[in-house]
Amino acid sequence: MNVGENTALTLISRCSGSDCRATGPVASRKEWQAGRLPYNSRKQRVERFSYGGKFAMTLIELVVVLSIIGLLAAIAVPSFMRAKKRAMCGLGDYRQIDAAKDQYALENSITNHITVRLGDLTPYLKAGSRLVLSGGKDRIGNPIIIGLLHEPVRVNPLTKKYLADAADDTFWGPFS
Repeated sequence: MNVGENTALTLISRCSGSDCRATGPVASRKEWQAGRLPYNSRKQRVERFSYGGKFAMTLIELVVVLSIIGLLAAIAVPSFMRAKKRAMCGLGDYRQIDAAKDQYALENSITNHITVRLGDLTPYLKAGSRLVLSGGKDRIGNPIIIGLLHEPVRVNPLTKKYLADAADDTFWGPFS
């Protein structure tokens, strides 16, 4: 369809300084509804919601996008907080002490149930580690219950209480 043949078509031009160019024929909505002209919905929509050659969003679209982002944030933030609290419990410290107890028993050929102190296990823990420097306290500051040699290390009840909302009894495994 030639632009000169139909006077109902208009040219939309965008001018920036001395550079003026026509974007092509675009029918108005009234002309399309009257059935006189074909309607290119995509092009019409882009032309209707564009400002200075850049695509612009309507207020409704913006509200929908922001509500979706808010909903995703509301779901993700509590999960991240729970994961952060679980990471703070320091299960690795309990595993290190349990492995140190096993090494202590093997090297000293101990088979009976004796009470072990942190001082006995210090040679089997990495020198300068947080566990050694803290004096046998967990990451929250409560003392770790080392107990007997052939029993697993126990989590302090105060630590369990502090992390109750993030970690139930199944989380602690053999250390509960």
